[in-house]
Amino acid sequence: MSGPFITAIPRAITRGIAGLFIGLVAGVSMAVPANAHSVLISMTPADGSLVMTAPTAVVLTFDENVQSLGDAVSVIDPMGKQIQNGTPQVLNNTMTQALTPITVPGHYQVLYRVVSADGHPVTKELGFNYLSASGPTQAPAPVDSGGSSWVSTALVTLGIVVIAAAGFIFMRRRSAGSAESTD
Repeated sequence: MSGPFITAIPRAITRGIAGLFIGLVAGVSMAVPANAHSVLISMTPADGSLVMTAPTAVVLTFDENVQSLGDAVSVIDPMGKQIQNGTPQVLNNTMTQALTPITVPGHYQVLYRVVSADGHPVTKELGFNYLSASGPTQAPAPVDSGGSSWVSTALVTLGIVVIAAAGFIFMRRRSAGSAESTD
């Protein structure tokens, strides 16, 4: 065995480990949510809740102040009609959207767009179910509880592993090719 071949093996391992590390850092940075943006803390009526009294407004509370710039809240009834009344009112970290009177039982979609204190827009879709005191005329629509988030986490993790393995194989082959050319 020649000297360059012996030193090429540790170099290949070092490059492979570096490739794995870079792939891991890149993957983790893509998977971490942007903490600098406003995060919804609560909604009234609560997301996924069943209310028996028709709300007159939707109130969104965030973890930080939101700007009163380009904010929007759409509330859509079970028939597909928008029922928000006027523009949303912003006070520090709370946004309130008045509603027209709610009379139709069923699932109500709440879509919002706010501008975080750092200037980045944040959008999300939520919802609540309304059941009038007179009883149901239509079953509430099922609400996604966010259980599919583990799927996206698994896919990101799988992507990291594949990228890291490809980087390791590439570095191994490159190091093996350079070792052969030096013989």
